[in-house]
Amino acid sequence: MYSSSSTIVPSNPQNLDPHFLYNLLYNAWLAGQSQAEILRTCALYLGRSEYALAQIMIDRIEVNYQPSLLEIEVFKNELHEKYLSGVSASELAAIAQNTKNIYYKNLLLKAATIVELSEAQAVKKAHQTAPTNAIELANFEELAREATGIALFGDPGSGKSCIAMWLLGLLTQVLGEAEIVVFDTHWEAGKWKNLTVFYEPTLVLEQMKLLLEVELEDRKKRKRRGEKLPLLIWVLEEIGDINLHCQRMAKKTKNESYSNLLGDFLIGLGAQGRKYEFLGLIVNQSGNTGANGMGGMGDYLKAFSEIWLGRVCLKRAKLMGLDSNVIDFLSQQAYPCLLGEKPAIHPTHGKYSVREKKQPPSPEIDYPIAQLTLSIKLLINSSKSDGWVTRFPDHKEGLDHTHGALLEKHQKY
Repeated sequence: MYSSSSTIVPSNPQNLDPHFLYNLLYNAWLAGQSQAEILRTCALYLGRSEYALAQIMIDRIEVNYQPSLLEIEVFKNELHEKYLSGVSASELAAIAQNTKNIYYKNLLLKAATIVELSEAQAVKKAHQTAPTNAIELANFEELAREATGIALFGDPGSGKSCIAMWLLGLLTQVLGEAEIVVFDTHWEAGKWKNLTVFYEPTLVLEQMKLLLEVELEDRKKRKRRGEKLPLLIWVLEEIGDINLHCQRMAKKTKNESYSNLLGDFLIGLGAQGRKYEFLGLIVNQSGNTGANGMGGMGDYLKAFSEIWLGRVCLKRAKLMGLDSNVIDFLSQQAYPCLLGEKPAIHPTHGKYSVREKKQPPSPEIDYPIAQLTLSIKLLINSSKSDGWVTRFPDHKEGLDHTHGALLEKHQKY
């Protein structure tokens, strides 16, 4: 029997030395094979008694394996991200119950105890807060004037996409006309109406690189010359999925710049972008960067003003220990909405008393999007070229951005 990166194959399954079998199983497990994968291979080549022994051995390996200091630190960071997203003590305890490894199980149980204490303190703080009938509601226009960027979090059906479109209208009414570009690998027809959308993963990454490496540098030079820069609003839908494509591209091309692309983008065109007239809008189901596939990247989102919707909004309010009157107010809303630490009336679905699927937006005030024709360089696929070429949008092969036509590309990597 021998072990490789993908399988273990016995040359002579009879009279296997147990120590030899254990070492093969352990090396396969360290190489990244799952318990199920290893046992499937064993079932193909081992006799019944040897397979039963392999089951016991691989289970023991998984239960007793001691993680490295780096693995423990990564796991602790993931736990911290879960805590920030509002995970409950009971949820952590349930995860611990289903975790085999004794070291990870112990860390999960300790985290559950800490969260339980935090929950008790939040309840105590809420009860100690003097009751008030007047609840101060958040001001979205103030957000539009002051935000460096906006991160919108909410579970499916909480009205994220509707608020995103509403916010784009508000931002362009408060800040003035803007060029708008959307990156959405889950795009569906009609979702972004007449906005320019990049949805094919390869094109999404390459256009993000072009904005970061070309447009940002060009704007820095133009600002030094005293030129007035047009506002450019970029939208990222589901950043975890985009980050996954970044990591795949980095592995495929062996180019580490793709691995860091999303973080560099969020800093260059997000946290530091307003001085060069960039403004970002992130739309995501979860504020938990670990769940987003962005473990350890929470710092990149600190410069963004947060809007929380739906169930994650209620969990966030309880986690922050907000006034009990505020939590009661949010609980009574069909579509709860929290802007930072202040409650708000959901701008597009606040009139509804019951939440149902596919309810149309019904805003109190509807802001039309004041969209400028894109002036940035774009990546397009030329029939005369094997790869991508850059064009300004008024080129014949580019997009008709006057009408915000959709840029389509179906090449997969």
